[in-house]
Amino acid sequence: MAFTGYDRFTRCCPRAAQIVLDIMADRARSALLFGNQVMCLVQTDDPGLRFEPVGAMPVMWNDAEWLDAKRGRAPDAPQLGRPQANSLTAEPNGGR
Repeated sequence: MAFTGYDRFTRCCPRAAQIVLDIMADRARSALLFGNQVMCLVQTDDPGLRFEPVGAMPVMWNDAEWLDAKRGRAPDAPQLGRPQANSLTAEPNGGR
C-alpha cells in the first residue's frame, strides 16, 4: 500500500494520520503471523514531517534521505508535525 501526499493529510488531521500508520503497522505484524507480508510506503512533500513511533517502533527516513540536507531542508529550518521521531519508513529495531 502506498500513501502519497501524506503531509497534507497530517496537516489536516494529525491524530488520524498517526492512527492510520499505527493500524498499518499492527496489520503488517498480524500478517506475518500467517506468513504474509504487508508493506506501507508513505510519501511526503514536507521534508520536516515527523511522527511519533508507529506501532512502538520509530519511523525512519530512508538511507538516501536520512540527512536534512539530502531532503532539501536546512538543518535549522522549523519542523512541522510531531518532533519526537525523524522518519518515514518503519524498520525493525529502529533501523539499527
